Order: sequence, then C-alpha cells, then structure tokens
Amino acid sequence: MNRPIGLNEKPQTKRHKAPISLRIIQGTIRSLELVAPNLAFLMAWRLFCTPIRHRRPEREHLAFNSAHTHHLPVDRFRIQVYQWGPAEAPAILFVHGWSGRGTQVSEMLPELLDAGYQVIAFDAPAHGLSDGKTTNLLDMVNAIRALVERFSITAAIGHSFGGVAMHYLARQYNSWRKIVTISTPMEGEFILTDFMQKIGGSARTAKRIRRYIEDRFDVQFNSIFPIAPTTQSIHPGWLIVHDHDDREVPIGQAHLARNHPDLSGIIETKGLGHSRILRDAPTIRQTIAWLKSD
Repeated sequence: MNRPIGLNEKPQTKRHKAPISLRIIQGTIRSLELVAPNLAFLMAWRLFCTPIRHRRPEREHLAFNSAHTHHLPVDRFRIQVYQWGPAEAPAILFVHGWSGRGTQVSEMLPELLDAGYQVIAFDAPAHGLSDGKTTNLLDMVNAIRALVERFSITAAIGHSFGGVAMHYLARQYNSWRKIVTISTPMEGEFILTDFMQKIGGSARTAKRIRRYIEDRFDVQFNSIFPIAPTTQSIHPGWLIVHDHDDREVPIGQAHLARNHPDLSGIIETKGLGHSRILRDAPTIRQTIAWLKSD
C-alpha cells in the first residue's frame, strides 16, 4: 500500500529560527513559572486554546467559490459549512487540523467528486470564517457531531489535530464505513510535550493543563487520542497517511498505531511534510482508491 519513495526525494532538514514573538512568549512563560506559576498556567492554557487564522491561499479560492455555504449553530459558535456535489450522493466529511480551514480539501475535491461523493467540510470553532477566538478538541468534536447529525456521513478524512477529533467521534458512529487520518498525532503526551517545548513551558505546567482538561471536561486525557489503551473499537476501517519528513508530527506517531485492531494500513510518503501531503496527487489517488474499496 505504501507509495515508493524516490531516491531523489530529500528530507526537510532546514532549521528555522523561532520568530521574535515566540521567543517573547517563551521568556514570559519561563519567568512566570518562577514567580507566578498560576499566571504561567493561565497564559499557557490560553495559548493552548488559541489557533492562528491563516489567510486562505489562492489555490483554495476555486473550492471556496464553488461551495454551497451556510452557517450551523453549535453551542456558542456559528460554524461555517462547505458543501460540494449532489445532495443525494454518499457524503464524506473532511476535518481540517489546528489553525487550518475547511477549504484545505481543495486538491482532493475533484477526485472525491469524480468518485461519486458529496463532500462536506467546515471551519472549526475559532478557525476560518467560524465564530470564536479560543477553542478546544471537544468544541471540534461537538461541531463534527452536529454535522454528522445533519448529513448522512459514510466516511471521513481528518488532517492532523482534526484526525484526533474525528477518530474520537468515530467510536460513536457505526454508520461510518471508513476513516482516514493524515499527519495525525496518536498520543496525548506528544501533544502536550510538543506544545510545552514550543512555548518554553515546564512539565509542571503541562501536568496542570492535563489535570484541568480532565476536571473541566470530565474525560481522561489519554482516552481522547487514537491509541489510548481504553479505546474501544471504532468499527469502520482506518487508514493512516503520514510523511517521513513531517516536522510537526513525526512519522513515529503513525507507527505507534501499527498494531491497532481497526487499522487497515499505513500509506507512508517522503518529502511532503505535514501539510503538502494534502495536495499530493499520487497520495490522494491511493487514499480515494482505499475509500472506494470494499
């Protein structure tokens, strides 16, 4: 199932210096942890829940302009929904990642429509054209649940953090035939550790965030993620797509799920990184071929 890796494809090794805004955040967090740990926690939690709204690139304009759009109220948010293809066709849901947007499905869209699907996407709470400034995983889960209740979703594709939310909800919907997670982290500790490294936070602050999530949302933190030991069967078939040169979520995260009972396979690519994998034609064709297979 894996796409052959060309000898001329080189890993992404270029290092980037952290922008000054991030270095200021790191210095502030470290200082607050020494003199005001409660403020350090509050600042870290706020950052943890605040996505960045990136400008929609030109390559997504056609998908945006051709979509049937509407808003769906979910909790305190007004969610931007995108719909392509005939309403009577089987619906496939695309769930973007943190700081992403629904139109990132744009390169997959022609192939999915040609395969006979109706495609549903959305801007998660506090993302894209949806309401809100802060959000969290369970807000995203609730938005997906609202879409599932409105449309007859038969399969779903989730990118990065969106794959976590989608996989979490897939345990509740036996009607989903298949799910695909792309560039998706598999364990909660990776999310927290990576975030703390980025903002300069300590293990103590990470522990407080974990405990706060569990107390506020009445959920075991590790149970949210795909390879949680307590995870029940998700029922639909599950395909993982991941790139060896992903610098945001390393390929090792995908390998953690190798023995998961619901896993159908892993498509491993090289040279595409974390997001460009969504636009790679051979990978898209392989993914859709798997979705169409029995």
